Amino acid sequence: MDDRRIIELFFSRKDSAITELSKQYAPMMLTICSNILQNQEDAKECFNSALLALWDTIPPQRPQSLSAYCARICRNTALTRYKKNKAEKRNDQKSVSLEEIGDILPSEQSIELTLERQELTKAIEEWLSGLEQKNRYLFIRKYWYMDDAKTLAQNTGLSTSAVYLRIDRMKKSLLTHLKTKGVLQ
Repeated sequence: MDDRRIIELFFSRKDSAITELSKQYAPMMLTICSNILQNQEDAKECFNSALLALWDTIPPQRPQSLSAYCARICRNTALTRYKKNKAEKRNDQKSVSLEEIGDILPSEQSIELTLERQELTKAIEEWLSGLEQKNRYLFIRKYWYMDDAKTLAQNTGLSTSAVYLRIDRMKKSLLTHLKTKGVLQ
């Protein structure tokens, strides 16, 4: 079933909307949750919470890209759960991954005080569009899907050290780009 039809099922408040959405996007959503939380039970709970959030937000939202909307809801739900889990006990692997990119990007409060989120998003999208396909894949999989370097190496045919080197270069490139665009000082 296509995305437009699934969205119409949500607007009609039909239970089959969740079933059809799950058929289409459950693997992607569960992967996002699993990569962030590193716990299958938590990932499944998070996935179910994301489905509820989708039910609650469609309508009134009518996403242009259902897959991107599902990924965003799922990622945000998983990150909220991760922060809760982190408060209870530390998960250093994901802390490092999130903090690596956090070293480049300003904090939420800083963003809200100095510029609109849209400017930052536009600058990052512009930077991403200028990357070669393999580098864009690596960056998005590392910082959106939270894949580790070993998984990225297996998926791209690169060595783990090459993945680390490319990620490091891209972080520096992003920092330079954001400064050039005036998003960062």
